[in-house]
Amino acid sequence: MGDGRHETRTTAAVDPVIRARGVLPALRSDAAASDRRNRLTVSVLAALGSAGLLGLRGSEGRDGRQLDCNTIGAVVATLAEEHASAAWVVGSFARAAVQVAADPVLARAASEHGEGLLIADAHGAPARAVAVKGGFRLTGLWHSVPGSAHADLALVSFVLPGGDPEHPVRAVLPMSQLTRHETWDAAGARGASPETLEAEGVFVRADAVGAAGLRRGYDPAHAIVPASTVVGAASGALDHALASVRNRPWPGTRYETAAESATIQGKLTDAAMHISSARLHLHRAATSADRYAVDAAAMPPEVRIRSRVDIGCATSAAVSALDSVMSAIGAQAVAETAPFERAWRDVQTLSRHAAVDPLTAREAFGHFLVGRGGALHEIPL
Repeated sequence: MGDGRHETRTTAAVDPVIRARGVLPALRSDAAASDRRNRLTVSVLAALGSAGLLGLRGSEGRDGRQLDCNTIGAVVATLAEEHASAAWVVGSFARAAVQVAADPVLARAASEHGEGLLIADAHGAPARAVAVKGGFRLTGLWHSVPGSAHADLALVSFVLPGGDPEHPVRAVLPMSQLTRHETWDAAGARGASPETLEAEGVFVRADAVGAAGLRRGYDPAHAIVPASTVVGAASGALDHALASVRNRPWPGTRYETAAESATIQGKLTDAAMHISSARLHLHRAATSADRYAVDAAAMPPEVRIRSRVDIGCATSAAVSALDSVMSAIGAQAVAETAPFERAWRDVQTLSRHAAVDPLTAREAFGHFLVGRGGALHEIPL
């Protein structure tokens, strides 16, 4: 590939989170360019590819264990400290790779197209399928698919003729058989190029259809990626703020630098505590998702709802953290050349992703608590 994304791969024996931290300098220098171009630059793709972070495989977790939601979330949050768009793409590719690896039918179908290919996760409303000789023909749209401009394959969902819409099946399709529409015009996460994918009568063999294990409803494992991106971007902004205030003059006060101000210290402390809270909520949601990774449909409703509100709380806390950072930095934070401004746009955009929306999560959890008489202690950890 001419974009450099399939260059030398780092051994999986190295913790992927350590690898992610190692590429942050390269991401920092190219984040603005990716934002302007509405896709990841060749340099960013090369850095991620050299570190083995594009298309993380199912066995590339910490210490060689299975790649789990906590590890994916940690990698995504680390990358998002400097480049939220790259983080969202890497996390989405990793989620797709894990799902494909866990299903023998999908794994075989993907391998027929080659090894080491990048798979976009077209998570969303399923397409329609019409039965034909030897398989099915799919017609439908999958919106806001991160990294679709750089993917080789797409993991898509569809409903079989006469099948249950709540339990769509999945298939792996070559990107060459899909039409890409550049529909993303949001202010943030521009570099992720989350395009709309369209299938018009695309044929899928009957023996290449994956199991109907993924519910159309809320999937905590899917939500971990955008939520971790938001938390990581807020954390990165706090790090930049801490470095900035140490030597920043504070005119009009008795302080020589902003770091000496109790007001500034308090705002940055608030931000740090919000981020700590966000990470704890994310960890619990990811742990619950990992526990039911083999069969997501087996997750008890109360655990699914609690995971949703955990992710919503994490997102809300990250937004509050970034608000405190922006307030501490002042008007300089919204300068187009400042890292805070891009982080603010990315967080404001991704925090409105339906999967991480705090208000929807609150409503679902409140309905559960009232219906169960407030039996919070009955929800298993």
